[in-house]
Amino acid sequence: STHFFAPGANEDLKRKIAYDMSLSPPRVGIPAMRAVMEYDFTAPLKDISVPIVAINSNLGEPVNEARIRKVLPKFRQVTLDGTGHFLMMEAPARFNPVLQSEIDALLAGASR
Repeated sequence: STHFFAPGANEDLKRKIAYDMSLSPPRVGIPAMRAVMEYDFTAPLKDISVPIVAINSNLGEPVNEARIRKVLPKFRQVTLDGTGHFLMMEAPARFNPVLQSEIDALLAGASR
């Protein structure tokens, strides 16, 4: 769980997420994860012309923005410090306003 959750993450939430994840049969989950990890997203991403915004935690390896911008020039990320992989569940009071702001900006045609 240290790979998915920031230190001090709510123990009840951690148990709930672990339980929910355990409901997927390994024969489904493992090949799905392998497929995602092995897939080359470069070609399909080149056809995207709208801004892409990732709302990420600061847990683990940082996102290589320069590498992503080679394929998606309008890419940017917003980082929520002190969260883990499930940041939308760990910190909804912080995550939801950021998400709403980004959606509003996209709908308004703004590129930040």
